Amino acid sequence: MTRKEPAGGDLDELTRLLMAWIGLSMRITRGAESVKTMADAGLTMPQISALHVLMYEGPQNVTDLGACLQHSMSATSSLVQRLVELGLVSRTEGASDRRHKVLELSSAGKKLVERLMRARQRELRAGLEHIEPETRAELQRVMRRIVEELSARVGQGN
Repeated sequence: MTRKEPAGGDLDELTRLLMAWIGLSMRITRGAESVKTMADAGLTMPQISALHVLMYEGPQNVTDLGACLQHSMSATSSLVQRLVELGLVSRTEGASDRRHKVLELSSAGKKLVERLMRARQRELRAGLEHIEPETRAELQRVMRRIVEELSARVGQGN
């Protein structure tokens, strides 16, 4: 007896397939360039996550960054201190309250995140190159719809 798939698709199976695709694309490139880039920078995953938050969400205070990363205030402060010391993040006083510190990516931090993203894109592209053109076209149509739906959802603040 086969399991009936729900109308919205099986989220666990879809998640598993996406993770398999990512893993396979990294194996195809043989060097996992994005992981090597991160390792060469000497950064931890939480530090990389913080850089991505600052890149895509914009300047943050330590409290908001910690909440986004689901880290304690002390863990976030230590993480931020290391990123400031590396010159990847700047920490400035807030305009209305000097005790309020604003964290922002430095130009070096932006360049690093962009380099990580380019490496990841190359890995994903390498995986896509091995897929039949018709399958790629179908995937492109579906991914376009996914990006549109998620963009609309993020735009609504959800």
